[in-house]
Amino acid sequence: MKIKLEKLVSNKFQVREKLDKEHLESLVNSFKEDGQWHPIIVRPTDDGYYDIISGHYRYEAAKKLGWKEIEATIKDVDDTESRILALKTNLLDKTMTEIEEGKILKLIMEKDGLTQEEMGKRVGRSHAWVSMRISLVLDIHDDVKKAFTDGKLKASMVNVIGTLEKDLQPKFMNLIFLQNTKNPNDAKKIKLRWLNNSIYTIGFMGKRILEFINIINDNEIKTVIDVRYNTMSQYKADFSKDVLKRELERNNINYFHHQFFGVLPLMRDAVIDGYDSKCFRKWYRWFIIKNQKDNFVKFLDKVKDNGKSVLLCSESHSKPKGDQKHYCHRDFLVEIILEFSQKNKDETYHFINRVDL
Repeated sequence: MKIKLEKLVSNKFQVREKLDKEHLESLVNSFKEDGQWHPIIVRPTDDGYYDIISGHYRYEAAKKLGWKEIEATIKDVDDTESRILALKTNLLDKTMTEIEEGKILKLIMEKDGLTQEEMGKRVGRSHAWVSMRISLVLDIHDDVKKAFTDGKLKASMVNVIGTLEKDLQPKFMNLIFLQNTKNPNDAKKIKLRWLNNSIYTIGFMGKRILEFINIINDNEIKTVIDVRYNTMSQYKADFSKDVLKRELERNNINYFHHQFFGVLPLMRDAVIDGYDSKCFRKWYRWFIIKNQKDNFVKFLDKVKDNGKSVLLCSESHSKPKGDQKHYCHRDFLVEIILEFSQKNKDETYHFINRVDL
């Protein structure tokens, strides 16, 4: 049936943020030449008007042409069905952006209490399809949205970026662009390395194994990296390599041993006996920077790729403190890591914080 344009209300179920002027002009020309092919879909209101559910472009084209009436199909449906019908008809036309789809999906789910799975069934799409579009509108930074609408990012990549805190999203997006990353799985790996930006150290002297593991868990450490030269502990058998590795793995904590970053027993004995700490530092820096360069980069990759990590040695403290009068070599190792990090152009190698547990 035909309905007067003055009786139509267009804004209640309009799912697009804005109308495409080019598409509207094309429809105006089509109406001029061929008339209206398909009726719009409306529903009656209590005050004698009709809400447009589907056909906002056709309505706008008719207004531009000065038409008084337009062909319409009347549906007696509630708000929920109206919103879903509006979305389904627009999905069939394939004229909405993924962000527009996400906004209307989110609106319907919030207003009508539908889960993502229920929403998918109502519109004939998979749970994953709904989830991807919903994630596009959940606290996404404007810079990321613009990159998406400009075609610089795919929806799957926006989903990876959108898992970060909003203020971090543009910086991570720029890192993705810099590394020319196209695969979302690669982006996830880069994100884990990038976020893993604090380096931790710990010594086991004075601690029992259960206390040690509790400290590791309380700080959400994923990996213990043992930098001792000798991993056999005469007085702390629980911290000998095999025992420690077993106990950590029982608690779902990774363990790696890097002997080549340890200190030779003769040098360690000299340090404990009061040998000049400045010389100790110079020797250790020379040893790592000049002799362990290749191992050092591999070591950093392991630290970055295995989640939040802690460097383990025996001394209670990394620096002289209390009864401990000497430095532990882990103090020097962390210094080298931070220096390398700050000079490296690849941000996935960067460490920002140091934490001594």
